[in-house]
Amino acid sequence: MKKPNPYREELTLARSQRRRLQTIVSKLSDMSTEWGDLHGGLEGDFNLLVGAVQPQLEVLDKQIEDWSNGRGDCDDA
Repeated sequence: MKKPNPYREELTLARSQRRRLQTIVSKLSDMSTEWGDLHGGLEGDFNLLVGAVQPQLEVLDKQIEDWSNGRGDCDDA
């Protein structure tokens, strides 16, 4: 019998937020593209926002991997 993961709630929330952040990144990228031929400054601004959000996806990916394996922040395995 498989032992229940102690990080189940964290995993559920992190996965949900990761999907939402990915949607935000996609929408910001689309917005940047829409400004491409009209206003280079706004195109760049939206690209900067994508660059600001993208690292959080990587943080969540690492945290999700750890929690999926039953490791928490304080576990140095």
